[in-house]
Amino acid sequence: MLNALLEEADRAKSGLVTAESDELFSEHPHFLFQHIIENNGEGKISYDHEELLRNGLRIDLDYIIVAEITGKEAGAFSMASYTGHICWATGHGASARDGMEKLADYIQR
Repeated sequence: MLNALLEEADRAKSGLVTAESDELFSEHPHFLFQHIIENNGEGKISYDHEELLRNGLRIDLDYIIVAEITGKEAGAFSMASYTGHICWATGHGASARDGMEKLADYIQR
């Protein structure tokens, strides 16, 4: 569903899309797609959703989009929503209410 929404996003606006893997895609001309990189012991490079989002807030973007909020990136996502960005995310829950409660719990942590 989020891929379908990406296709409907305003073509004149820019955005950052972060995901754990390359599960999100679009032909949108002004979207930057980034995925997390975990340190597997072979190097010191590691980028998680939170770091990608914090870096995204430093550039001029209209959209902040996260595929599956599962932890500490919820705080950076919440901060982006208070700065005027159009924010979309996915998550898991038994209902919409459960999803919102999970998001609030992640932000609180």
